[in-house]
This record gives sequence, structure tokens and C-alpha cells, in this order.
Amino acid sequence: MAKTGEGCKNTMGIQMKKIILATLLAGIGSSAALAADMGARAPYTKAPAMMAAVSNWSGFYIGGDAGYVFNGSSSGLLTNAFGLVPLSYNANLQGGFGGGFVGYNYQMQQFVVGIEADWQAASVHGTSGQGFATNGAGVVFGPFVESSKVKDFGSLRGRFGVTFDRLMVFGTAGWALGGFSTTYLQGSPFLTNDHRTADGWAAGGGLEYAFASNVMGRIEYRHTDLGKASFLNATVGAFEHGNNVKFDDIRLGLAYKF
Repeated sequence: MAKTGEGCKNTMGIQMKKIILATLLAGIGSSAALAADMGARAPYTKAPAMMAAVSNWSGFYIGGDAGYVFNGSSSGLLTNAFGLVPLSYNANLQGGFGGGFVGYNYQMQQFVVGIEADWQAASVHGTSGQGFATNGAGVVFGPFVESSKVKDFGSLRGRFGVTFDRLMVFGTAGWALGGFSTTYLQGSPFLTNDHRTADGWAAGGGLEYAFASNVMGRIEYRHTDLGKASFLNATVGAFEHGNNVKFDDIRLGLAYKF
């Protein structure tokens, strides 16, 4: 009987070990299946940070600029008061300028439209080479030297830009106005001097960058053509048949947006 009882205990022990082993194997199988299922899923990635809002270009702004005129010319035809003794000339213009501008932008998604006015005080000047004039009888007068000086100029223009967050690429075109003087010398004596204001057009383009929400800097190229100004200086009997002033410039500017 003792052996029989002992055999029962051994049998029960073996059964318990089988149950425990089966439980462990089932748990391991479940864990492996769960791990395989998780591996099949897309790996976890951190949600991307939201992009910072793009710059807002809409609003009024005011600023200052300075630049340099190059590739300029002042050309025309001078005669006496009767239209005789013609003298043609072409003076090369260059020099510096500085002034201010004010405008308004309106942004529509990536595009910006606006209007801007500017005015510049200038020291732009040039002198033609010596020229000679001949009257109807073949008499030669001269040598003459013509000099021109642009004293101020400005414009009222439309603008159109495409933005890339803080950067805007823009084009501009519109009406231009400027004041200039012409002086004609015959040797040393003063012949005639006159100051006129003429208008024409201006066009160009550039880059503008928003350093902050309300501070913008720019670099710009502009071509200005002030048209032709004709005038008679009755005091000295000289007639200007059409002085045309035009020039290119490069300018830098800084603006504050309200």
C-alpha cells in the first residue's frame, strides 16, 4: 500500500509538471505572436512638428533707401532761338542718391500685390565731349561742352511679388518724375543754363527679406526714363529741342511694416 500511495504521488507530480510546462509554453507562444504582430505594424515615429506660420506681407510700410546710378545718359539737340546752328550732345550720367519710400502690400496666399511711392535726392551728373555746331553758311561754332545734373527723382509704381516664406521676389513698374539741369559752355564763358522737371516711366525688380514680422530689407534694380523736356531760354537765345534723361540704378532699402 505504501508503494501504491507513493506511485500516486509520483503520478500527480508528473501531471502538475506537465500542466506548468504547458502553461509556460502557451505564454511564450502568445508573447512571440504578439511580438511578431507588433513587428509587422509600421514603426512608431514621432509626430512632425507643425511648420511655423509663413511671413505675413500684408500691411502699410515706410522705409529709407540709398543707391548708385550707372549707365545713365542725358542726350538732346540744342539750337539757337531760331532753330539754327544745331548741336547734338550725349552726356554720361552717374552718381549717388538717397531718399525714402512708402507703400502697401496685400497678400493672397503666395502672391503679393501692392503700390509704392518713393522720392530721392540725387547728385547724379555727367559731361559730354566737345561738340561743334555749324550754321547754314558753313560757319563753325564751338567747341561746346554740355553738362547735365539730376537733382531729384521719384516714382509711383505698382508691385507684384511671389513669396517663399520670409523671401519675396518682386517686379515693379509705373510713373516716374525727375528734375535736372542742363548747362552749355563755349570754352570758358557761360552760354545757357536751365532746370526742368520731366516725367516718364520706371521699371525694375528685386528681392525683399523679412528679418522680423515688421522689419524688411531689400535690394532692387531700377531703370528710369524721364522722357523729353523741350524749352527755350530767351535770355541767351538757346532752344532745347528735347533733352532725354534716363539711367539705371541699384539700391538697398530697409522698411518698417505697421
